[in-house]
Amino acid sequence: MRPQEMVERALRLSRNDGCVVLVDEESTANLRFAGNTLTTNGVARTSRLTVISIAGQGVGVVSRAAVRDEQLADVVAAADAAAREARPAEDARPLVEAGAAAPHWDEEVRPTDIGVFEAFAPALGDAFAAG
Repeated sequence: MRPQEMVERALRLSRNDGCVVLVDEESTANLRFAGNTLTTNGVARTSRLTVISIAGQGVGVVSRAAVRDEQLADVVAAADAAAREARPAEDARPLVEAGAAAPHWDEEVRPTDIGVFEAFAPALGDAFAAG
């Protein structure tokens, strides 16, 4: 599920007075040199979902890594329950009303790939060879 779809679905699933959903997608590419030679490279990708639910002046926050589609309802329900059980927050304020979506909201999240090192890796190899 795309991050945007996850956010929208989680907002629909919440049964409390208000809800904020954050999806953090991260991708990294890495190179490993040993003995002046490129030995390994790879790409890693992580995802974290945070649901902030509001019930009256109670706030519940649940955050999980690598949430699958079938787990989303459970994460939202846990945040909703935590908000209902929470003591009133002294600094509680109403949520800002929803406005227009950001202009790039529907764009695909572009992960990092090993191609980011296309020019860098050969130059680094040359520097090691010269050393």
